[in-house]
Amino acid sequence: MNLRIPFGIRGQVFLVSLVLLAIPWVGYRYILEVENFLRQGQERTLSGTAQAIATALHDRQQLFEPISGSERNGSRLLYARTLAKPIALDGEIADWRGQNVKSAIYQDSTNEQFSFTQQTGKYDQFLFLLFEVQDADLNLLRSPDTQTDQIDHLDLTLGHGDADAMRFRLALVKAPQVQTFRVLSSDDATEQLETDTRIQSAWRKSKSGYRVEVKIPLEILGGKVGFDVVNVSNTADLQRIDHLGSGKELLSVVIPGVEIDSILRGTGRGNARVWVVDHLGRVLARTGTLQTNVIKVDAPSNDIWYKRWMRQLHAATLRQIYVRLMTSPNKQFVDDLENATELEG
Repeated sequence: MNLRIPFGIRGQVFLVSLVLLAIPWVGYRYILEVENFLRQGQERTLSGTAQAIATALHDRQQLFEPISGSERNGSRLLYARTLAKPIALDGEIADWRGQNVKSAIYQDSTNEQFSFTQQTGKYDQFLFLLFEVQDADLNLLRSPDTQTDQIDHLDLTLGHGDADAMRFRLALVKAPQVQTFRVLSSDDATEQLETDTRIQSAWRKSKSGYRVEVKIPLEILGGKVGFDVVNVSNTADLQRIDHLGSGKELLSVVIPGVEIDSILRGTGRGNARVWVVDHLGRVLARTGTLQTNVIKVDAPSNDIWYKRWMRQLHAATLRQIYVRLMTSPNKQFVDDLENATELEG
């Protein structure tokens, strides 16, 4: 019995072509499945890393107690990142570069000529503050008889709250000298001050104003800090005093634990970032980065001519098809959370 195929040679060629055309589709589906499998594997690996770190930090409550202690949700924070190297008190910013410290900007809506940026870091048993002030008119402490509230100065408040708060005044003298006073009492008429050497500082002029570096021992910090940069402008018939800073509410200082950093460094992974946060979402420590260095490898210059031609043909044809069908993430991107001090969600 002879089986007759109802198609001629053209029909048979068409059927075979359909099978061949299905091969790219099957390959595309296979690649998608492999990608999904690899993604699930990466998720399991990240979950395992998180569980391993959580196990290492379990029952070590002391690691999660920043100097600020327990704060209510929504409290204003001053995040002090652990510095890689100490800060030399000279009023220069070279020591702060490359320390991965976040800057906060304070601006005066009533005086565009007066503003400052502030940075905070912790090294050893000291808290370091940097103030870069924009102020075109400097008024310095030129004699002991000058009242400190009539010159440019910086007021600091340390403590756990209003009840135990300690106030300090940093008056600018001849650079880099700064005279530090403890404010014992204050009213509308007079202030009682005494010299205090526990807080060290230095200042320098800059192109747009001046810079002040402050070094505070953690033992007197108390967990909260407030600052008020005061600008005094004198004219022939008017004296203007501008205040700019953290306001009446003290900022809760958050200092990541050094032990947590050491634990994270031991579990560091390439192309991944690990966060440790407290119950308020404040970042206590982190390690790793999402940025990767893209290394371009050039083709060997001594390749045979037809190999170079095939490589160029592949780049101009098949590679373009792959790029359009299977987009890969851009490795050069802006990491918005690189310097985040608080996570939400």
